[in-house]
Amino acid sequence: MIRHAPVLAATALALLLPSAATAASLTSTPHGPVDLGDRVAYRVSGTGCEKVGVAVRLTAGPQARVLSGPRTTPRPTADGGCAGIARVPDFAALRASGWEPGDRLGVRLESRLGVVPLRFARIEADLGRPVAGSPEIVPAQDQDTGERDRAVRSSSGDVVSLGRVDVRRADSVGVRLCVTAGLDTAALPSFGPLLTPERLEPPTLISIRQDGPDGPPLVGPVDIASDPQEISRLSTLGFGGCYRLVVLPITGRVQEDAPELFLRTEAGLPGGLLVNSVDIAGTGAKLPTAAPPAPGGMRTIFDGTSFDGWDTNNCVLRDGAAVNARTGNDLDITGCSLTWRERMENVVLRFRMRREDVYDNAGIYLDDQEIQLRAVGEYLPGGYFGRFAARWQKLSSFPDYDEIEVVQLGARHVVTVNGRTVTDVMRAGGPPAPYRLRVVAQPEWSYRVGAEAGFGNEGFPDVTRPSELGAFWFKDVRMLRCAGPDDPVCRRLADARRGQVPVPEGAPDPLPPEPTMRCGVRRAYVVTLARTGLRKVRATVDGRRVAVRRVGARRVRIVLPARASGRYRVRVTARTASGRLVRADRRPR
Repeated sequence: MIRHAPVLAATALALLLPSAATAASLTSTPHGPVDLGDRVAYRVSGTGCEKVGVAVRLTAGPQARVLSGPRTTPRPTADGGCAGIARVPDFAALRASGWEPGDRLGVRLESRLGVVPLRFARIEADLGRPVAGSPEIVPAQDQDTGERDRAVRSSSGDVVSLGRVDVRRADSVGVRLCVTAGLDTAALPSFGPLLTPERLEPPTLISIRQDGPDGPPLVGPVDIASDPQEISRLSTLGFGGCYRLVVLPITGRVQEDAPELFLRTEAGLPGGLLVNSVDIAGTGAKLPTAAPPAPGGMRTIFDGTSFDGWDTNNCVLRDGAAVNARTGNDLDITGCSLTWRERMENVVLRFRMRREDVYDNAGIYLDDQEIQLRAVGEYLPGGYFGRFAARWQKLSSFPDYDEIEVVQLGARHVVTVNGRTVTDVMRAGGPPAPYRLRVVAQPEWSYRVGAEAGFGNEGFPDVTRPSELGAFWFKDVRMLRCAGPDDPVCRRLADARRGQVPVPEGAPDPLPPEPTMRCGVRRAYVVTLARTGLRKVRATVDGRRVAVRRVGARRVRIVLPARASGRYRVRVTARTASGRLVRADRRPR
C-alpha cells in the first residue's frame, strides 16, 4: 500500500507543484488524473506572471469539440512566482457538446506560456495502444453507456498501453469489466441476507504494470472473477448487467511520477474478459473538494467540538472530527457509531469525511438502509446497499477530506461524492418512515486481497485477520429539512448532476432552472473608472464577455451572469479619445 505524506490545505499549492523557475513557464501535474468540475493547482513563473491567463480545456467526442473552463489568473507568491487554481469544465457543459460516456476526452491546462497535459480519471481501454497478444476492440454493450462505446476483449497474454498517468496521489484503480465466460448462479441458494448469490466465473487474473508490458506491477496480478463457493464479496450485484466496477488497491511501488501503464490479462479463458475502462481512484491531480454553498435553512448538527444531540459508541473527538477510538496500537481500534437523536425524513445531508486506508469500511445509515462507504468490494462508496452500486470511485487519498451529499426525497435517494453523482435510486418499498441517522465505521472488516483465494478471502470459518486497521473521520455534518418530497430547493439539489448515473424509473422530471433574478442576490456591479470621455467600453466576468451600460461620465454598470457567486473577477477596459487604454480590475466580495 502506498503512503502519502499529509498535505495541508493552506500550503497545497506550494507543496504539490514545483517552485517557480527562472524562465517563464506554466507548471502543474503532468498526466495527473482529474474529473469533471475538479480544481487544479498550477504555477506560473517569470515577470508579470500575475497577468497570465490559464484555463482547463477539454477536447471531447468524435467531433473533437473544444470546451474551456473559466479563465483564471494566478496571484504572486513569496518565492517570486505566481500560483493559481483552474477548474475543469463541468458535466453539464460536456454533455451539451454531444459527448457521451465512452467517447474520447482529452484534458489539458493551457496558457500563452505552454500546455500541461492532464488525464481524465476514467481511461477508456479501447483508446489504448495494443502492445502484446491480440486484444480486440468490440462494441462494449455496457448497460450504462451508449451505442458508441467500445471495449477491449482480451485473452491471456493480451496487453494494452493506457498511456502515462501520474499515480503519486492515487490509492487504487477501478476496472470496469465483464467476465463473459461462466455460469449464471441465479438458481443457487442464498448464503444469507448480506452474502447473496453471485455469478460463478472462471479464474481471471489481470495486472496493471509500469513502463512496459512485463514491467513492475502497480496492481496485481489479482483474480477479478466472482466465486460464490468462496462467498466472495467481489460485487457483481447492484449494476444491472454484466459490467461492474472492480476496485483494486495499488500494491506495487510507483517507479516514477507518471509511468506509462499497461493493462495485462494474466490468465483466463480465451476471449473471456471485456474491459471497458480504468478509473484512477484517489486524490489524483485535483485539490480537495470545497464544501458547496449552503442553501437557506441548512444547519450544522455536528461541528467537531462536542457530541451534543448524538448517541455515540467508541468514538472520540480529534482535530475537529469524530474518529474511531484507539485503545493501544494500530491493530486495536474499535468500531465507531454515532446516532442523531432526532428523527428525520425528506432531507439533504452533507458530510466531510476521510478514511485512513483504502480497505476500511463504513456506512451512513438512514435507519436500516446503508449508504456504503467501503471501496473494496460490495456496493462501493456512495452505493445504496442491496440495490444500486456506485458507478464511480471518487474518494480522495488520506489525509484529504471528501465532501459527501445524500438527498432523500420520498423514495428517491441521490448520493454525490466530491461533486459527482454516484448513485440515483428509488427505494423499493416506497418512502421510508421517519428515521434516525447513524454514521458507523467498521474497521474490523478490513481485509487484504490476493490472487490465490479470490477477492477478500471471506469464507467461513473466517480466520483472516488484517495486517493493519485504519479509521474513518467525520466532521461538519449538516442537514437541511425539506418541506416534502416536492420541495423545489431539495429537488434541484438532487438533480444538479442528473444523468451522471442511470436515472431510475419513477424519478420525478427535473424542475426548470431557477429564475435568474432573485431577491437579495446581486445581479449587477458598478465600476468607477479613472477617466472620463471613454470609448469602446468592454467588460468580462471571470474571463467571459458580459453586457455593460454607462451610468455616468466615469461609471459603468456590469450585468452579472447567473453563475457569478463568491469572489468573481470583473475586468473593464476602455479607451480615451486619444486612444489611451484604461483598465479596471475588481474582485467583489
